[in-house]
Amino acid sequence: MYEKVIADFEDIINKNDCFNSFSFRDALSKVTNSKNNLKFLIGVPGSGKTFLIDYIKDDNYIVLNGVLTKEQLDSNLNKNKLIVIDEAQLLEKELIEYIRILADTKEYNFILSMHLDEAKNILTKEHFKSRSIDIIELNPISKEEMIQYINVKLLKNNANHLFSKKEFNTIYNYTK
Repeated sequence: MYEKVIADFEDIINKNDCFNSFSFRDALSKVTNSKNNLKFLIGVPGSGKTFLIDYIKDDNYIVLNGVLTKEQLDSNLNKNKLIVIDEAQLLEKELIEYIRILADTKEYNFILSMHLDEAKNILTKEHFKSRSIDIIELNPISKEEMIQYINVKLLKNNANHLFSKKEFNTIYNYTK
């Protein structure tokens, strides 16, 4: 029985079996409905930014990692596709400015996914304050949502009796 339960908690993107927390649904809606050419997807580490990117990824997206050069970015520029850069806090300042300029042309669309603290430092710069950008914050799930998530997974295997309230509190405090 435990093997089946453990398998249900593997970190695999399954759109049909995704737990849609309030924060996830809100961020997903904002990302998919935004008309701005530059979007910042921000949140604390572990809040689900990479999961959301993987969840929405399709043929219209080019997903890159923040460890990239201007040449690598240029080789991936495509006017018909959304360019998503995960871990964008790793980008050099000059490259972030270059992306801002490209987005200003209205020819290219970007989502920069980054940690909350680094995003705050970048977004306070004058050249971002004066631009039409979307800031989409993904918050960690609440304790109630975490309990609901775990119970849904456990219920599939008739194992929803495994954890007490105290154990759920321990899990939440450990995984925040």
